[in-house]
Amino acid sequence: MSYNQDPSLLNELAQLQGADPAGPFLTTAPATAGQIFSVQHGLGRLPRGWVVIYKSAACDVYDAGLKWDAQYIYLKATAANTILQLLIY
Repeated sequence: MSYNQDPSLLNELAQLQGADPAGPFLTTAPATAGQIFSVQHGLGRLPRGWVVIYKSAACDVYDAGLKWDAQYIYLKATAANTILQLLIY
């Protein structure tokens, strides 16, 4: 089941983690695989994590190792120009 089929799935995932979700956010990985990219989440607090709910190609998304803040998380992806949809909680 995808987000587009059942939007309540996102809330259920977030409730399991004990957090209010932000998103889903649609973003595109940079033109170079492994390059750091930021996603503005608007939570107003430090996020606990993220879940990839859609990707347009075979790709792993992982933490870039930079400190997150109340506005942005920083990620990397193993494939270039991949469209990603994320839930940030």
